[in-house]
Amino acid sequence: MSMKKAAASVFVVLFLVILAGAPLCASPISIQQWLHSTTQITIHAHGPDSSNGLQYIKVRDSDVAGYILPNYATHGFLSNGQEIVAIPVGSGGSMGVNASLLFTVIGGRRRFVGYIPSPEGHLDVSIREGRLETSTPIYGANDPQCCPGQTKIELFTLHGLRLVKLDKRIQP
Repeated sequence: MSMKKAAASVFVVLFLVILAGAPLCASPISIQQWLHSTTQITIHAHGPDSSNGLQYIKVRDSDVAGYILPNYATHGFLSNGQEIVAIPVGSGGSMGVNASLLFTVIGGRRRFVGYIPSPEGHLDVSIREGRLETSTPIYGANDPQCCPGQTKIELFTLHGLRLVKLDKRIQP
């Protein structure tokens, strides 16, 4: 197969995946493999609201607990070549995502790095330009829930199992 045909095939597959609404991230099965790769995370059969069909987890020795949001998981590679998976944990309410679980691969094994918390909720995690980027709203005294006055952006990388903050800025 020529390079042109191979590239076109990849494009068609990605287009169909996007068209179907499927997330371009780890599948629910592989998310389970990531979650089960550590004893730091306890998976509960039923959360406070088991009617939502989502899996409830708790991170040992922390305040992080909530529902796994598999459709918003992020998977990619950092600029140093290290694989990273970020799995969001939702509150089940209007708080949205209140933490993101971080995993990597070292020595061919899945490893739990830790988590990025957001006590205010509404945490967004993505991989951009080879860095892990988090975005959280900063609400002023008169800001409605829909419209924060500012956003805190933080950039991270991994060195092995150590999460390293590279930059922090506030955007209007």
